[in-house]
Amino acid sequence: MEIDFKILTPEKFEYLIKDIFIEFQNQYHKGKNKEFPILNIESPGRGQDKGIDLKIITRIFDGICYFERLWIVQCKHFAKSNKSVSESDLDKSCRFKNVVDKTNADGYLLICSTRPSSSLKETFDDLTKINDKIKYIVWGENEVKNLIIKMPTIIKKYFLKYHYYIENLKKIYPKKVLKNNCSKKLHSLNNSIKQFE
Repeated sequence: MEIDFKILTPEKFEYLIKDIFIEFQNQYHKGKNKEFPILNIESPGRGQDKGIDLKIITRIFDGICYFERLWIVQCKHFAKSNKSVSESDLDKSCRFKNVVDKTNADGYLLICSTRPSSSLKETFDDLTKINDKIKYIVWGENEVKNLIIKMPTIIKKYFLKYHYYIENLKKIYPKKVLKNNCSKKLHSLNNSIKQFE
């Protein structure tokens, strides 16, 4: 069993991504997170995003002083069709480079519930090389899942079956076995969680 984005609507996927960043923000303000120093998260609201699902302000220290970076975040949820995200999928809503220019953003982050096409990744890499001050980044499903796996509250809120699966694993197997990602089929565990499937 694994985290399955197919159970989420496009709106729920956006909420999931927002909640991930809220979790990072909370950890940063508690002094627990140095990796994602998020100061502010803004959501433009449904139906009027114009290529912007979230605006995120991060705080960076360059060794001399702190400065802020504005990131434009757009979510693309194609998990049900398993279609990769291409540049044309972004053009339908609003050209991402125009969005960055209009908002004076320092970066554009595309988050996909599937994977980006190779041509889209190349476009992002090329745009970043042209202007090193503005970053174009894409996260696919694996990057998002790697973040979620460290956030039990997010798992419980959006992926209840997976939450029960993990909780049962903890009861049945010692931590050492879980850390080693035991490859044996877990018949007893599967039987115990059938009621949630």
